[in-house]
Amino acid sequence: EKEAYEEGSVERQYWIGEVTRDGWRLADAPLHVRHNRDVVLAAVSVYGMVLEYASDELRGDPQVVMTALNQDPRSGQYMTDFEPPPGYFGSEVSDRAHGFSAR
Repeated sequence: EKEAYEEGSVERQYWIGEVTRDGWRLADAPLHVRHNRDVVLAAVSVYGMVLEYASDELRGDPQVVMTALNQDPRSGQYMTDFEPPPGYFGSEVSDRAHGFSAR
């Protein structure tokens, strides 16, 4: 179930507040909330590892992924169809250690 939120949606604001206080709340969120970019961005900015609970689509969204990686580089294990910029982890060698290769 994928539902679009309006900018002022009460439910959307509720979930943004919840995940801002505790990023792990995304794990308990309904599926349509995990599809909402604003909610997921708020969650991964607090705790990057909750990228695991975002929709597949958002786990490949560059802004969502980079926000999660900047918060916790270990969150990269949950991203899909996205590769951080070369040297993101400090060097090409470190990038390879995190499972990324320069293309």
